[in-house]
Amino acid sequence: MTAQHSFHGYQTEGFYDELFDEHGKPRPGAKVLHDFINSFQPGVLRERQEAIERALHRMGITFAVYGDDSGTEKIFPFDIVPRIVEAYQWNHIAAGLKQRIRALNLFIDDVYHKQAILKDGIIPTELVTGAESFRAQC
Repeated sequence: MTAQHSFHGYQTEGFYDELFDEHGKPRPGAKVLHDFINSFQPGVLRERQEAIERALHRMGITFAVYGDDSGTEKIFPFDIVPRIVEAYQWNHIAAGLKQRIRALNLFIDDVYHKQAILKDGIIPTELVTGAESFRAQC
């Protein structure tokens, strides 16, 4: 199969795409995935996506959307095509996650101990103490 089949009509202009570069060529880290998907007969990827969605529904991996005319039970969004995250990208993401976890832990420790963030008026006291998840006994 050629790229005409699996990726025919796939737009890559005007936004960042994990699979293709700005010229519509597979990114180096995604070439193996591109070639694998491109080897499918037309319609195979869609059939596999639909099979996964049916399986998720059968297994009850759903959530409720009340007030939606198309029904309340929806499957969790799931894309059969994996996201390619190269090591340099993951390292950047991981550093950000570690920083945010550290900040959150410091915030929680402060709220339940010194409460400097409240005393200094950085965050209104009632916003924290009035939160349903706040446990004054801690």
